[in-house]
Amino acid sequence: MIYFKVILLNLLIVKIYSQTTNSITCHLCDGFEDDCYGSSCTGIACIKRSVIVNGIKRVQKMCQMSDNGFTVEKCYNTPLWQGKYGEECICQRDWCNNKIITKYNSLLLSLIILSYYFLL
Repeated sequence: MIYFKVILLNLLIVKIYSQTTNSITCHLCDGFEDDCYGSSCTGIACIKRSVIVNGIKRVQKMCQMSDNGFTVEKCYNTPLWQGKYGEECICQRDWCNNKIITKYNSLLLSLIILSYYFLL
C-alpha cells in the first residue's frame, strides 16, 4: 500500500510539472542577457539560446512552433552565431525559457526523493 502511495505521489508531482495543453507562453527576445526581456509568443515549447560572441553573452528566447516528432526538455551545445558553439535549451512550461532547465529537473528529483523518504 505504501508503494502505491509513493507511485501516486510521484505521478502527481510529474503531472504538476507537465504541461497539459499544446499551448505554452514563452519569452520572445533577441539581445543580451541583462536586457533580453521583449514580448511573448505561444507555441508547443520554449527555447533559450545563449553564446559568447566578441566577449558578450548573446541571448535569444523564442517559441518552438512545431513538434518535429517529439520534443524533450533538455539543454545541449550546438553551433549558433558566427560559428560559435553555445547552449540551446528546450522546455515545456509557461515562461520556462527565463531560467535554466536543470534547476527545474533538480527540484523535481528532490521532490521524488523526499516522497520516498517520508512515505517509507
